[in-house]
Amino acid sequence: MIKAPFTPEQVQKLFEWQFTKHVHPFTCKNRGDGKHTYIGHDHGTLIPTINGWVCPFCEYTQDWAHEGMVR
Repeated sequence: MIKAPFTPEQVQKLFEWQFTKHVHPFTCKNRGDGKHTYIGHDHGTLIPTINGWVCPFCEYTQDWAHEGMVR
């Protein structure tokens, strides 16, 4: 497991993993509230940033990722 803050290189790898791999993406825990729409392959998909994952639809954040996602 890696923790935020992520390096710019890690953010790029996480973005590639999140939006180009055919795996279930990291998603917001609130994605079932009807206010989260589709981005990429699912609704409530989190966006990687240097400060961690952010939800573009609410205030949810996540500060970790699997180490294998940035290799």
